[in-house]
Amino acid sequence: MTDTVKEFVNKILECELLEKEQIQQHCQGLSSDDQPSDATSLARSLMEEGLITRFQARCILQNRHHRLLLGNYHLIEQIGRGGMGEVFMARHRRMKRIVAIKILTEKVTRSEVRLRRFQREVEAAARLVHPNIVTAFDADKDGGLFYLVMEFVDGQDLGQLIKQQGALDVATAVDYTIQAARGLAYAHEEGVVHRDIKPHNLLVDKQGVVKVLDMGLVSFDTDQRTTESSESLTENNQIIGTLDYMSPEQAEDVHRVDSRTDIYSLGCTLFRILTDKPPFEGKNAIQKLMAHRTHPIPSLRRCRGGIPELLDRVCQKMLAKKAEDRYQSMEEVIESLEACSLALISVTASPNTVSASGGNDLLTDQSMASASTLDIQASGRTLSEVALVDTPSGTSRAVQIASGRPSNSQRQRQRRRSSPILIAISGLSILLLLGMAWFLSRPTLLLIEWPIADRARATLRIDGKKIDFGDSMPLEFHVIPGRHLVVIQRFGFYPFEDDVLVAKRSRVSVTPTWTVFDVPTIESPFGRQDE
Repeated sequence: MTDTVKEFVNKILECELLEKEQIQQHCQGLSSDDQPSDATSLARSLMEEGLITRFQARCILQNRHHRLLLGNYHLIEQIGRGGMGEVFMARHRRMKRIVAIKILTEKVTRSEVRLRRFQREVEAAARLVHPNIVTAFDADKDGGLFYLVMEFVDGQDLGQLIKQQGALDVATAVDYTIQAARGLAYAHEEGVVHRDIKPHNLLVDKQGVVKVLDMGLVSFDTDQRTTESSESLTENNQIIGTLDYMSPEQAEDVHRVDSRTDIYSLGCTLFRILTDKPPFEGKNAIQKLMAHRTHPIPSLRRCRGGIPELLDRVCQKMLAKKAEDRYQSMEEVIESLEACSLALISVTASPNTVSASGGNDLLTDQSMASASTLDIQASGRTLSEVALVDTPSGTSRAVQIASGRPSNSQRQRQRRRSSPILIAISGLSILLLLGMAWFLSRPTLLLIEWPIADRARATLRIDGKKIDFGDSMPLEFHVIPGRHLVVIQRFGFYPFEDDVLVAKRSRVSVTPTWTVFDVPTIESPFGRQDE
């Protein structure tokens, strides 16, 4: 039976979705013909006004309105679903901040193993604050529901992206992979190994910033192998991870992997977003596992045209079967991929560029004898099609016409003229590339010019998150482009607040100013007493 208007309104008020005055104001703004006659028509009217979402209206009409309020958050829309639970876009009731909330399903909460896995995800998220990792804000339990509150990323994952538009262009794919590698390099420094890197776990927002998410399968360097084994993360002897992106050593023993398993998975991801297919295929799980272990490493250049040889070599090194044959750290991966990016820029920037190469541990022949080289050949100006060459003919001199062929003297003069030009072009191109490399590698930094002497008994928060700070001057923080709220509380002074706009690849400085907190003098109610 359909709810009445009054019943629908009471449910909205019960979950504190809207104030009574908001609903009254909305209805007063409707014409007499548009006045809602039942719950459904009121729900439709509120949706058209943008006061509630379709998801919220459906929950209320289905008498599941209690689901819309979770702790301090109102659920807005369901934006994802996975093996561990559901993901919702939500809004904080007081701060009005939009977040993403991952809620464990009832099936997961009944499993001790999966609850422990969720706890590991919470612990990992709490340790990691980086522009290329989804930030966690909170974790709690409400009415038997376990949930994790995370940064909301307005975009889509790379899996959805390539499903919609196919393989990415080379420059974009390299850029996204570099960003993911930076986030993972930071995680590895913090002792966290992801173990499930794949396109669906890499979000890209509308500004092109890539963020790693889903830490449900992480391992910590501080883990004792026996402890992790006893927790039996491989539930029912099932393999943990995603087969299309899983390293051979992880398939063999998930408990005995290190950061190099993430390098392999990121290599598989790079291959996928460039070719729209995984590097190793099979009809079933066993065939896929065997392909990762035994099949030859595929070549990007054979699967797609327009792939630079240098990038192909980088990808193949990431996909080495043995961990010791791969890059040994994400920093090495980033260095080699940035060399590929630089080479791509040079080819695009200069039509005279014939070849460009650079990288780390990629040189296999004499033609690539340097880790960073640039060979430039000018196309040159075409000589006159008719060259006059004087040749002896008996006692007299004759003129021979050589069509399209310059004389030896002409070639010598051309070489003398072109050598300085080639040197100048080479020098300018190298300077241009170095300048572009410097510009592209600049981090987005928030600097706080805060004298060390003023830091005693003080706390620093950026975007509501308490930040530990040391004795460096100035304080430097890697941030994502956009607005950031800096709040410093210092004993004896009014709090310092500043809303800072940080552009991409820029450095913005903030200098706190202080106002002494004056405590008003309160006279004694007994008046002044003489001694």
